[in-house]
Amino acid sequence: MPGELGIIGEWVNQGEAFLMSDDEPGQYNEDSAALLNQKIEDHKQFFENYDRTMEQLKQWTSKPSEGVQPEQLKSLTSRLHKIGPKACRRGFHLKFLEHKCCILAFLNLTENKLRSWTRQCGNEDNVSHVLQQYKAFVSKNKIFQEFHKAFLEFKDVSEDYKNNANLPLHERNEIGNHFDDFR
Repeated sequence: MPGELGIIGEWVNQGEAFLMSDDEPGQYNEDSAALLNQKIEDHKQFFENYDRTMEQLKQWTSKPSEGVQPEQLKSLTSRLHKIGPKACRRGFHLKFLEHKCCILAFLNLTENKLRSWTRQCGNEDNVSHVLQQYKAFVSKNKIFQEFHKAFLEFKDVSEDYKNNANLPLHERNEIGNHFDDFR
């Protein structure tokens, strides 16, 4: 049994190392989004074994064990129980950071494109003024946040409609296809 608990202990150590890693990107751009995407995949792959590891620990601790100190077993159990919620939180945080990188990269791209157009279309002072108006308009009106909010509400309403209106299968599928138009 001590060898089996050693395997769990190693998994717990690796899990804690994952959870203590610094996930904040130095820059919020497409490259950072790609790195975060890889971290998300690594995170999912590692922590998909959490429930199995928890079950193994329960099985092994239910048997009498020789050579294992009760304090050691209690510590291992406590550490494993703490990993689950922290892993869940980190998974959501990684997704948030990835999307933040994508949004900021998108904004940077559009800003650079607008600058390029303004250099081609007029003097830089006029274009700079237009750019400032654009930024103020987008920021003041929270264009992206409002679109996102509206999109999520539309998705929720559509899901309620699909699931609660007793629609035929082809109509439910058609509602789902509307979301493909936004991708």
